[in-house]
Amino acid sequence: MKIRILSFILFLSFMGCGPMNKKPEDSSANSPSSLGSSGLTRFSKDNQFLVYVESASKPTWGENIYRFRFKYSKNLAKTSAQTITVQYDMPTMPSMGTSEEIATYNPEDDFFTTTLFFTMSGRWQITLKLEDGALQDEYTFEISF
Repeated sequence: MKIRILSFILFLSFMGCGPMNKKPEDSSANSPSSLGSSGLTRFSKDNQFLVYVESASKPTWGENIYRFRFKYSKNLAKTSAQTITVQYDMPTMPSMGTSEEIATYNPEDDFFTTTLFFTMSGRWQITLKLEDGALQDEYTFEISF
């Protein structure tokens, strides 16, 4: 019985392995200074918002700190009613489920911050549920490590 369990765990660890040396996208050409100078800046799914994402370090097992900022894509304005809900999972392992965190807003640096806990290496999909009053949109990106 112990050998079956160990074999299963070993199998899961190999299944979660993805590209180990994937370089992050170059976002320098699409980084308005009002959102940030380093990191990743892209439009949300329905082009409602311009989203900025940065990480304190390369992704790894355990805790990973991410910072986010978003503004209206048309005029780069924002309101005080903004919220970000972060959902993340491994698309190749749906049985692991989806984790959800509410990003905390810090008015001193104008960023939302959250800690994501990655349980293993592989490909992770991260979806930001963006809300500003009645306006809602989302932004999805993937990381591999």
